[in-house]
Amino acid sequence: MTATSPPTPNGNIFFSTQAALDIKIREILRVVDEIQTHSTPTIQRCYARFLEENNHPDDREYSDDADQIREVLIHAHYLSQKEIEPPRKSIFLAIAA
Repeated sequence: MTATSPPTPNGNIFFSTQAALDIKIREILRVVDEIQTHSTPTIQRCYARFLEENNHPDDREYSDDADQIREVLIHAHYLSQKEIEPPRKSIFLAIAA
């Protein structure tokens, strides 16, 4: 007997034990952590380039900084606000140094 049942037509997968579910959750969280770790440098470079290319309000789509970041950086690149927080902090720290 396996720890999971085959997927149902709606895509649900049922686990027969709590231990099997816990293992699957840990595996998924590990993969998510790997993705975030590998994507952070790319997001940092993207954010830095975005700041360089969009630093003049007269030369960009939105005059408001928050609108420009949300629409041109986040939405256009399928990012989330949370994903740009670490690069934003590290860039501001680098500028302050």
